[in-house]
Amino acid sequence: MNRWGCRGRPAAPLMTVLLALFLASGSPAQEPADFRRAAIVYNLSKFVLWPDDDAVGNSRTFTFCLLGEDRMAPALEQICRNAGNIVVRRIQTPEAARDCHVLFCSSAMAASLPAVLGQLNQRPVFTVSDVPGFAGKGGMVEILSAGDRVSFHINLDAAKRAGLRIKAPLLQIAKVIQGVE
Repeated sequence: MNRWGCRGRPAAPLMTVLLALFLASGSPAQEPADFRRAAIVYNLSKFVLWPDDDAVGNSRTFTFCLLGEDRMAPALEQICRNAGNIVVRRIQTPEAARDCHVLFCSSAMAASLPAVLGQLNQRPVFTVSDVPGFAGKGGMVEILSAGDRVSFHINLDAAKRAGLRIKAPLLQIAKVIQGVE
């Protein structure tokens, strides 16, 4: 059993269903786009295996970090509220990201991406952003949105360097990028 209380491998359609459920239960006080991004980041983490996955699942706090503007923080906190031993942290410096499991870099951090990603070199931090070209610059998952359609670019080399494994169902629905462009 994994840290999410599930057995077996999640399927890509499951991610779509989970996203729809999260969107349907969104708080009217939050921007739908922020809630959507938060749900995507949360669900992406379910498709990653960390080197210390047993420790994450049993005792340690699982940490989502948001670097830069944090408009989606309330939505991510709402999603994680009943999910167990999970905390959402707003951070201001790349150094603070070293203790995160998942790091979302906002578009406000686009100019600082080389420093952010350099700080995390070979650390098991799953990096996600919607900054154009994020995966090509060494980030792990770039979220692309076009209207209601969401797609992903995944940099497998970046994940491997960090000791993370991305599960096949996510790889099947994403464009896989090798190396840094």
